[in-house]
Amino acid sequence: VHGDNLIKETYGRRNNQRIKTYQRNNMEEAQSSAEWVISMTEKLKEAEEYIADRPSDSWCIYQVPRRFRDAHDSNVYVPQTVSIGPHHHSDEQIHPLNRLKWVALHRILQRTGQDITLYTDAIKQVEKKARRFYQQDFSHLSSYQFVDIMLLDACFILEIFRCSPKAVQRSHYEDVLIGFSQLRIDDILLDMIMLENQIPIFILDILLGLVQQKEKASTLALNLFNPEWLTGNLSSASSDCSR
Repeated sequence: VHGDNLIKETYGRRNNQRIKTYQRNNMEEAQSSAEWVISMTEKLKEAEEYIADRPSDSWCIYQVPRRFRDAHDSNVYVPQTVSIGPHHHSDEQIHPLNRLKWVALHRILQRTGQDITLYTDAIKQVEKKARRFYQQDFSHLSSYQFVDIMLLDACFILEIFRCSPKAVQRSHYEDVLIGFSQLRIDDILLDMIMLENQIPIFILDILLGLVQQKEKASTLALNLFNPEWLTGNLSSASSDCSR
């Protein structure tokens, strides 16, 4: 009898251990399942916020597809003279020209008598909208960095619009671009039409409004890249850099 009781006690303890182990495993599994559900829910929320913040239907400035990058010389899609926008902002080989962007901003402020905060505040207000125009997420750029890029590059483009080397005399555009040769100007124009080397056109329109210029950026861009220049017939809308 004593032996039977011992067996029953041993069996009972083992059974209790199995039950506790089973319950513990169930609890751990339930906890893991709950954590997994929470993790999935958080990721779905992040995806929803990403879509709301960067809707793909607003993209209009794209990255060159990787397949194209791998199959072609980088000179085809990487700017060689000037960076426009955030894609190639940090490229070392084109940093020297950044000084002229500050020159462009200085000339605009000097010409208008306006304060720089008028421009930075205006672009800051549309920063989120501007970021949405890019396929790539430039979250590594702070607000100040992104606004600086938009402002400086937009001012540089506006000065190019005013002083097209094919629309005005050499003395005029050299006054803006500090002695750049015709070849270097042509290189800038080639860089300005590259896929990644862009800023949203509405940024240019905002600055044009601030300097009280009635023409839209799209009109100025069409004048700048007017194919009639190839034949020597200059656009009637040529601008005056001398002012």
